[in-house]
Formats: sequence, C-alpha cells, structure tokens
Amino acid sequence: MATQAQITANQLNALKSKGPVTPEGKQAVRFNALKTGIHATQVIITGESSEEFEAFAQALRDTWNPADLVESAFVDRLIHNSWRLDRLRLAEAQIWDRAVASGAADFGEAFERTEKLLGRLQRQLASIERSLSQATRDLERLQAARAKAKPVAPVTKQTQLSPEEKEEILNRWFKEAAQVDDSPFDF
Repeated sequence: MATQAQITANQLNALKSKGPVTPEGKQAVRFNALKTGIHATQVIITGESSEEFEAFAQALRDTWNPADLVESAFVDRLIHNSWRLDRLRLAEAQIWDRAVASGAADFGEAFERTEKLLGRLQRQLASIERSLSQATRDLERLQAARAKAKPVAPVTKQTQLSPEEKEEILNRWFKEAAQVDDSPFDF
C-alpha cells in the first residue's frame, strides 16, 4: 500500500501532466478508454456509422414492439449483440483476407498463421450467438405471456431508461425469476 507521502507526490505529479502532445502519442493512446461489454458507454466504434446503428436499432424495436421496460431491455440486448455479431463476422473476413494477402499459399497455411486468433474470435462469436438465442427465447416467452394477459401501452420515449437502469431492471428480474420454481425461463 502506498504511503501518504507517495500519494501526495503522485497527485502533485499528475497535476503537471498534459497528456500526449505529439500526433504519434495521441494516436498511441486513442483507444485507452475504450470499454467493451457491460462497461461500454457506446456501442459504435471508430469506422462504424451511428446512423446505420440507429436505423438497425429502430428496425428491431419496430419488429419486437416492446410493451414494457423489461421487454425493452431484452430488445436492447438483441440490438447490441446483433451489432457486435456483425462486427465480429466482418473481423473474421478481414483476418482471412490479411492472412491470404500476406503470402499464404492456400487457406490451410492462412489458417495455420491465424489459428489462435480465429479460435478466440470463434469463442466470442459463440458467446454472442448463445446470448442472442437466450434473449430471443426469453423475449418470445414474455411476449407470449403478455398476449394472454391484458394489453399494456407500448414504451414511449419519456419512459425509456438509460442502459445502466435497464441492466439493473433485468438483473433484478432475473433474480426474482430464479426464485420462482415454476419459472418458464432457462437459467
């Protein structure tokens, strides 16, 4: 553990920092704050179109027509995971293209050069596909149960929550559903 003198010295030194000033330095640290998964503050990364994402998200919202905040959170999960899945599929194609362009004699040699990277990518793809499948099943069950019950007004702009609030509602909902023995959801 740092002593109080070390902490004070560090704080004074930090005040002197101006961050990277050269173009090379700025280039080197530009992705330092990029976060993924539940810690991400945004889904769009450099090179992607926010307009395309918004159109895609709206199309999925229109397709699923969430009736409440829980359904809306599931639809958001479908949107984000579908977007990430498309991104990783593009990355896979780019990995193959680079391996072949770098002088691989055939796909076998290209695979040997990228086997470890493609394995990591495949695990990510499989994880996202499982999450999409589970979210789709859960959303279908919720909507089927809703169809049997009385109608609910759709979610409006004024009632939509931040991603953090939606994640909290989903987690609370999962916890409550897990405590019910006859829950139709797979956990």
